[in-house]
Parts: sequence; C-alpha cells; structure tokens
Amino acid sequence: MEYFVKPYKHQELALELSRKHPNLALLFALGTGKTGAAILIMRDKYNTERRIMRTLIIGPVSILYGWRNELLKFSRIPDQMIAVLTAKERKKEHKEPIRIVNYDALVKKDFLEILLEFKPEIIVFDETQLIKNPTAKRTKACIALSKLASFR
Repeated sequence: MEYFVKPYKHQELALELSRKHPNLALLFALGTGKTGAAILIMRDKYNTERRIMRTLIIGPVSILYGWRNELLKFSRIPDQMIAVLTAKERKKEHKEPIRIVNYDALVKKDFLEILLEFKPEIIVFDETQLIKNPTAKRTKACIALSKLASFR
C-alpha cells in the first residue's frame, strides 16, 4: 500500500495487528497518531475489498471535521465520498460510504434507525470515554451499531 505520510513504527504495528484481529483499540498517547493509524487500517481494508466499505466514524462534535480533513489528507478518498452528518445534514438522504457523526446524535431514535439501516462494515469510536456508561442510551446505540460491523 502506498503511504502518503510514512507511518511511525507503532502505527505499522497497529496495521499488522488489524490484519489478524477485526477488533482493535488504539490506545496510543495523545498526539501520537491514533487517527492516522485508524485511517491507515481503513485504507488497508478498502484495498483488500477493492472498494470503499461502508464506514461510520463516531466522536464528539468537536472532532467531526477534523476526521474529514484527516481522511482527505492521508488518503485519496474523494471529498464527495465523505459526509459529516451535523444536525442539519442528518435530515438529508445520504449516499456517501463514509459517514462521520457525533455521539449525541445517536440518542435520536430516527437517526439511529438510519445508521442501523446503513449497516456499517467498519466502525470507529473516537474519544471512547464518552461511551463508558453501559446503561446510557448512546452507549447502547454504539453497541447496537458495532454488532453490525465486521471491523471495529
């Protein structure tokens, strides 16, 4: 696979591990390239499948456009393949295979149903401390979504 930015050793190790394990937590320290490693892993899955797989990235609202920008920077995925689903955008119909949403949107039943129908093949949870309470609605929504994905 062509690298657009040479990965660090720990990112290469994460890529190797992701080839053997469909579920992987990247617990690197702050600023050490978790997002870059996740994008590297996603690109590897896309290359293996020879297509952009249905991907759902969930995080706090503050990082949504950061993910979009990082995807554009570290891959050759066209901008029109990525949707950041903000409050206004969630109401529109979307065809993009990569969707980025915030955790709080998951408690809206109609929107959760749309995401469940999307059936993500890859799911990325960013800032997982926001879903640590197993009885919370958004945590339950994340669990339901993650059961649909082949790679987490």
